[in-house]
Amino acid sequence: MSKYDGKSPAEREHLRSIQQAARNRRKTLSRYNLDPDDYARMLRVQDGRCAVCLLPPDDGALLVVDHCHSSGLTRGLLHDNCNKALGFFRDDTTRLARAIDYVTHHRAVHARRTDRQQLPIWD
Repeated sequence: MSKYDGKSPAEREHLRSIQQAARNRRKTLSRYNLDPDDYARMLRVQDGRCAVCLLPPDDGALLVVDHCHSSGLTRGLLHDNCNKALGFFRDDTTRLARAIDYVTHHRAVHARRTDRQQLPIWD
């Protein structure tokens, strides 16, 4: 008897997608030489939150494993977008600091403005 017996096509597809997600998760963890217990331990140490933004994952979402591209060592668990942001900055702390300065500067400029008109490119 198959686990799919008596299931509707939609239920079978749902089961397959769950199984595929589990296979993908195991493959990802093995790539970083982790097992599910390691992931659970990291998640517990991070209080179930992203190591960058400190927010919990969205319902049903998992935090992704972040690693150093130079050493290959695992650093922590992040939201997918937080992990991609680090990747876009190529882990370059100078670029990250400049991005922080840029956002901070423009936030201050916007806070001083009362007319709410679009700012020139450089204010």
